[in-house]
Amino acid sequence: MSIVQNQILPNSIPAPYTRPTSLRKAMNLSEADFKNTTTFLQEMTGKYLDPRKRLPDQQPEAMDKLFHEAREHAILKCYVGLWPISIYLRDRLSRSALLHKRNEKLHVPRERPLPQRGAEAHVPYNSCSQTTRSTTTTTPHCTRQLRPSETRDATTAEERTHAPGQKHSPFRSFLQTCKPNLRHLRYELTRAGIKSEDDFRRMAKLHAKYRERLLRERMHLTELEIVEVEAVVDQIVWSEM
Repeated sequence: MSIVQNQILPNSIPAPYTRPTSLRKAMNLSEADFKNTTTFLQEMTGKYLDPRKRLPDQQPEAMDKLFHEAREHAILKCYVGLWPISIYLRDRLSRSALLHKRNEKLHVPRERPLPQRGAEAHVPYNSCSQTTRSTTTTTPHCTRQLRPSETRDATTAEERTHAPGQKHSPFRSFLQTCKPNLRHLRYELTRAGIKSEDDFRRMAKLHAKYRERLLRERMHLTELEIVEVEAVVDQIVWSEM
């Protein structure tokens, strides 16, 4: 429906009894009206609020200014107590605060280890791996165990070389189209039971706390990989609202 065209009275649409899974459906808006409303809320959020803080931590004065402008909005003023704003801000600020916290962890400078004393301290970097025509010698301190995703990517690359024209699975194609690309996490996702695009979208609807536990404790993703997954999750959530 179009609230503006139907001339619905201000402060006349009550809030739902339970928290809605889709804000657009709860507001009973068309896609165009909902997009205009969320665009307005995005501008107000950037103008008055701190994206590093969750909704309860925002300054009361800033919240008052935001609600004051929202009362003049042609669509939002029709809802009792402007209830869509609280739902929108709670979800948006929770995600932005979590993403900011993770970005801070990624940029924490790490202390370099102290140089070793003895003969090993003078081993040149390029002597770590010496290759001749017949043999390859690698010192123990230069070896590391490859993650399953790395060995899997190497295998699939070789298979593509020997089997051109082979079609990829729909899930792999979906991961490749994500921004950022999540193809390198296909093994970790499938091991956690996320084997299709529908599974991934269901994971995106989980509460942020449970999803973080899944990514961190069960899938053992790095901080950067978690940020990449959350970026795709945000795109899915906002496209379905």
